[in-house]
Amino acid sequence: MQIRYLKSFDVGAVTQHKLWYLPVHQSWLSCGKDLVLNRFSFDRKGLQIINSMKVHNDEITDIVEIEHPTKCIVTCSLDKKIHMYSLLRCEMIRTFPQHNKTSVKQLCYFEEYGRYLLSAGSEQDIYVWAVDNIVDDPLYGRLGGHK
Repeated sequence: MQIRYLKSFDVGAVTQHKLWYLPVHQSWLSCGKDLVLNRFSFDRKGLQIINSMKVHNDEITDIVEIEHPTKCIVTCSLDKKIHMYSLLRCEMIRTFPQHNKTSVKQLCYFEEYGRYLLSAGSEQDIYVWAVDNIVDDPLYGRLGGHK
């Protein structure tokens, strides 16, 4: 496999240290130390920034994309919070209750098994969230970890 450098793009003065591709939204997300989430796309003209928004008060650690019931993303951060956002309307849909004691470092989404979001941080347990439960507490359960 041969890899070659084609072109560089300016995404501002802040170094971007995380990058995600969202196939449903057909766009890219990046973030840096300024805590701003940048949404952009590529075309023949180059890099096109679609929008930018500050979504957390500390470093964003992971993002997952959800297609149903609404086209959105879920973000997690070192600020112990999990947010669900509509990229189309540039607004927050909901905030999940605060993760237990530590920062949230990783998210996994499973649509095939009932639309569950799993979140993991530095504590022992993995939290299971029912994404479709908009009205009540979305915490479905916890998977116990090692002691």
